[in-house]
Amino acid sequence: MNNIFKDFFKSPVKIFGLAVIILSLVLLYGCQFHIPDYYTNKVMADEIAQTVPPDEVSKAVEHLVNKKYFIFNTIFQLWGICISAFLFTLIFKINEFKRLKNIRILNNKLFVYLWINLIYPIWAFCYTNLYMQDITKYVYNGAADSFGIPLFDTISFLISFGIIYYPCMNLLAFVTYNTKISRWIYNVFWGLAFAFWIMLAWECVGYIFSYVNLLLFLIYLIWFMLIIYAIGYRTKKPTNLQQAESNP
Repeated sequence: MNNIFKDFFKSPVKIFGLAVIILSLVLLYGCQFHIPDYYTNKVMADEIAQTVPPDEVSKAVEHLVNKKYFIFNTIFQLWGICISAFLFTLIFKINEFKRLKNIRILNNKLFVYLWINLIYPIWAFCYTNLYMQDITKYVYNGAADSFGIPLFDTISFLISFGIIYYPCMNLLAFVTYNTKISRWIYNVFWGLAFAFWIMLAWECVGYIFSYVNLLLFLIYLIWFMLIIYAIGYRTKKPTNLQQAESNP
């Protein structure tokens, strides 16, 4: 019996798989996989919103905010994280925790460059979609700005940030994987990148749950692991034969 428990807790696939099953049952029983509305009565909240200035709507409808929304949205977020972690362990064949130290593809330069350059537009699309879904959970005064303005602002920010992201991340990857510059220098920047993605993941958890979250959480997990591998990366030392050839 002890061996069964030991084997179970050594396997992230089994742990996250069981967590998904348990949380699925909780959501099925608690809300039939439907997130409760942000307001206990959205029609009434919308009516109240039309009677006060736009900047006072939040306070005016505060008494109608649904506590069940926060409970089940949190459970949905945990459910999404567990599904994404389960998929991560399947994709990278992490049948034991010790395998996390030996995911070879995360040390593959081609994979790193492809990931950095291809994942940003995918992430930006998912993030924009999630953000726009989240703001629809609130009620607004009819005189408030249209949804086109936050959409335009978000897209403009992501394009502007992308202009900074691409050269900086590619340069950081090049320095990490192709030079012998002191590790602490580029590790500081990898640490900042890690903190940045943690912040975005936390922000994602605060939004209303969407199935887009599953892809976003998976992207964040791969980013976290890739950065950890980059921080621990060491360029290969030349063999004795290579040293002899370079010093005739």
